[in-house]
Amino acid sequence: MYRAHEDIAAVATLPVVGYALSSPGKADGFDKKDAELAIKLAHPGLKACILKADNENQKEKWMDALELAVRGEKAESKDEAETNEEKTESAAGGDRSSENISLSATPPTQSFPGAS
Repeated sequence: MYRAHEDIAAVATLPVVGYALSSPGKADGFDKKDAELAIKLAHPGLKACILKADNENQKEKWMDALELAVRGEKAESKDEAETNEEKTESAAGGDRSSENISLSATPPTQSFPGAS
């Protein structure tokens, strides 16, 4: 958690495994318009934490990340996702790494004007 948007060091962290995600409502002091960009993290016996995004796209990204985090899962990086996709294709017989490849026994030669 940060004090201000421009801060680079967090004041505190909040482990969210086991938390429930929802949209805040009137009981949380939010009207329908404000609740559209807000995310409520709740855990039995603890005070709820409410986060508010600047736009819908940002909220979706936070929701995707938080949905993994509350289950204790780690988001894959782009490289990890590509590697896992390749492994899946290979296991399913979809390995195309050797398909339609022909190599010449001798490298192509190229002559340049003025070269002897």
